[in-house]
Amino acid sequence: MKPQIVKWSSSTENNRYLEIILTRLRIGHTRLTHSHYFTRSDPPICRCGAPLSIIHLLSCTSYANVRSRLACPPSLTDDQEGIDALFSFLRTTNLIDKI
Repeated sequence: MKPQIVKWSSSTENNRYLEIILTRLRIGHTRLTHSHYFTRSDPPICRCGAPLSIIHLLSCTSYANVRSRLACPPSLTDDQEGIDALFSFLRTTNLIDKI
C-alpha cells in the first residue's frame, strides 16, 4: 500500500488490458482470487495448498524458480522494470488471463 495518494509512475501502460491487470493486482481483487464470491464456491487454493492471494503468488515457493529467473520482485513496486518482470511472470505461468 502506498503511503500517499499520488499517481503511480509505472501506470503508463499503452495497453488498457495490461493497465487493468496492474490495477487489479495492486488492489488485490482479481478474478483468480475473488471469483468464488460470485460463484458461491470455496475460496481458491494454490497448488502448494495455501489460500490463494496476490501476496501469496508473489512469494509462493511453487513459483520461486520462475520468479527468480525473471527477476520478478516480491511485491508490487512502482518500478517499470519490476512491473515488466511481473507481466513476464504472469505470462510464463499462464496466470495473466486469470487476473
